[in-house]
Amino acid sequence: MRNRFVVYCAGDHCLDVFDLDMQGVPHPVKRYGLPDAEGRNGSAPMALSPDGRYLYAAFRGSPYRVYVFEVDPAGDDLGFLGTAPLPADMCYIGLDATGRYLFGASFSGDLMSVSHIGDDGLLCETHTFPTPPNPHFVAVTEDNGHLLVPCLGADLIVSYRFDAGLGIIKEAGRLQLAAGSGPRHLARSPMTGDWFVISEKSATVTALSEGADGVLTAGQALPMLQSASACIPKASDLRASGKALYAAERNAGRIGVFDIASGGELMWQGEIETAPFPRAFSLDASGRFLLVASEKTNQLAIHRVEEDSGMLGPAALHSIGNRPTWITTLRSFKVIT
Repeated sequence: MRNRFVVYCAGDHCLDVFDLDMQGVPHPVKRYGLPDAEGRNGSAPMALSPDGRYLYAAFRGSPYRVYVFEVDPAGDDLGFLGTAPLPADMCYIGLDATGRYLFGASFSGDLMSVSHIGDDGLLCETHTFPTPPNPHFVAVTEDNGHLLVPCLGADLIVSYRFDAGLGIIKEAGRLQLAAGSGPRHLARSPMTGDWFVISEKSATVTALSEGADGVLTAGQALPMLQSASACIPKASDLRASGKALYAAERNAGRIGVFDIASGGELMWQGEIETAPFPRAFSLDASGRFLLVASEKTNQLAIHRVEEDSGMLGPAALHSIGNRPTWITTLRSFKVIT
């Protein structure tokens, strides 16, 4: 099986595809440039359709647009299908469970978008909805019935009812978090279904429970790191496996690890140094490695995940392209001979 992932390198306006071998060593496969991507070289958030067939990359330079690629069934190629306009600079994109809608969150535009996707994988209609200040993420509940949107500038997580038949959203409720905390991204445990939020300014992780109405309730909150640091907190992202939750802090260059296997509770496991200024990271398709991109040093840090505890091994550093800002794992592919 091929264990394949994609890194967007903002300084090169390119998608770099890698295979990860059984020892956790990345092997370059191919580089794909984004056509007409001159201008701003910021992050380009990516999202893979639920069936693994289409890869979307939202370019944050003007004019704002999303690039659409078709993933070859054998995993050998990304076929460029075209672009579609976006209404604003999107810091995050994601899809619903059907793969028929693409969601976007615009930090600078104070809005989110809902785009209908045609049978060819391309966007065909987009609607925008105002949000509280600085939305940074869009999560979809397991039943595909609600969207959860952390708004960093308002210290809120807003829940929206989502009608997948009509592509319409309507606010269902709000969770107010600590003033100045700056909720940024959400992660859901694939084992227990519990939600967690990472807050950028306070560098904390908070456990959340989801009500039947899709509205979240805050529970236990813990600092991401326990080591002393003179850095101003700047948390970036988090990922959940069945056993552990991983939270990255950019200025300290470290990842905090929490045991979440008991359900709804955070138990501090430890922390580990990773590549400097970890902007983006992801678990690989096997769940045996954590892939971390350093935006400032153009490095990819790969940590082995301990099977029993979920703790991370030391980082193995590899040089990659200019300013890596996003990592997306593709499905595992059978090697055809």
